[in-house]
Amino acid sequence: MLPKSQQIQEEEYFLPYHWSFDRATYGGRIYFGYLDICLSFLDKSKVIKVLDAGCGDGRFLSLLKDRGIQEVYGVDYSERAVSFAQILVPTAKVSVENLMNLPYENFFDVIFLIEVLEHIDPKDTGKLLNSLKKSLKSSGELIISTPSVNIIPPEKHFQHFSEKSIRDIIEPYFEVIEIKGQGRLGPSFLGFLYKFLDNRYWLLRKIAKYYNLYIWPKYFNVCDVTKGQRIIARCGK
Repeated sequence: MLPKSQQIQEEEYFLPYHWSFDRATYGGRIYFGYLDICLSFLDKSKVIKVLDAGCGDGRFLSLLKDRGIQEVYGVDYSERAVSFAQILVPTAKVSVENLMNLPYENFFDVIFLIEVLEHIDPKDTGKLLNSLKKSLKSSGELIISTPSVNIIPPEKHFQHFSEKSIRDIIEPYFEVIEIKGQGRLGPSFLGFLYKFLDNRYWLLRKIAKYYNLYIWPKYFNVCDVTKGQRIIARCGK
């Protein structure tokens, strides 16, 4: 039987909901905002095999394929999510696997762990990171995205992280190369302006769309790690 946190996530996979996100909306700017930062760490000249650990319905796998990565792998515990990914990204190699015991050794150039760590029972995070370390090549990198303590954990999350707590978890297994914050929180004139624009009136919503596509990525997506909604860490083996 799945833990309660995973049961909640499984129920959300009634449909492949990640594919419905639109960059021009509030939810889309956040979602693609952290995916874009993760992708910015990817050096295509050094990458052959990439794993999305906890790939869900495969939306990020499609972005990796769009970037020209040829050997793209995805694993997830959810048979339903994996079935969506296999249909929607047929050129990726997607399978149902236990992240704590992946069937790979010294295999991947880059592993992405995107919005997964918060779903893991704290007593199992070491098993997870050790499994990912075993699966990486000696020169490989792990890229992690996870919510920060600046936002309240929902029922399906065990914990959110500060820079210190994420380092404490990662550093016994990986070297932290760099950390960024994503989704700046706090008052600002432009943030106030967006709340005024995002309403039912067509003309103002058109301006709100421009804000989400161009203003937010430029001024608010990457931020100080202490001020963001998420923490994104690039790690070496």
